[in-house]
Amino acid sequence: RQMCIRDRPGSDLVAFTRVLHRSKDDGLEVEVPTVRVKPLDPACDVQCGFVVKDRPYAMRQFLDEPSNVLASHIFLAETDYVFLRPLALPASEAELPMGFPFGYILPNWPTITHIMRRHFPEEHGDLKRLSWGSHGEGSGPAPVLISAADLKLITPEWERITAAIEADADAKKKLGWVREMYAYDLAAAVAGVPEWYGRDVDGSYVRLRSAFVRLLRASGWPRTRRPTRAR
Repeated sequence: RQMCIRDRPGSDLVAFTRVLHRSKDDGLEVEVPTVRVKPLDPACDVQCGFVVKDRPYAMRQFLDEPSNVLASHIFLAETDYVFLRPLALPASEAELPMGFPFGYILPNWPTITHIMRRHFPEEHGDLKRLSWGSHGEGSGPAPVLISAADLKLITPEWERITAAIEADADAKKKLGWVREMYAYDLAAAVAGVPEWYGRDVDGSYVRLRSAFVRLLRASGWPRTRRPTRAR
């Protein structure tokens, strides 16, 4: 709830919603506005092999209910982001979508281009459409600032491609734990969503918590040692 930075000068955020992929409520819905969606595998309530495969299915359920979409644009976020300033829409739609170029999402890496081509056939264009970062990086679905209309176009393909990768042993092995992130970038290109024109979200608005903690530690944080627990 705190991360949304609402009602501050310069903020365009009008609502904050947690999407919960569980078969039952977890108690936090009384504190945080929550939409609960059905998981693909109820075992993921506790532990399962790859819970992230639920994400596109969860977002489709969220978007299928019109009352869930409270604004023209959606910011997809995970729980380990630290906001630097209130989130505002860019002056022009030409700057959207905005995403973060992850250095480990490399759609044109030689050992995986054959996998990219399975899901992005040549008739869709050059594989470079999957890479928008200055070093050929892709994004994945978070952090992403995107119009609700574009997200609705992407999500069916995102769900389909994620399922196809899950059924492909070679793709699962080579793409590893970020395979659903690759599926999002593939889906965006297949759906014809415009290229990533915008500034990266991380540099403008938010830091991933892991990077933020490294920065604090480099500056000498914490200043005092934590007390040790008696054994």
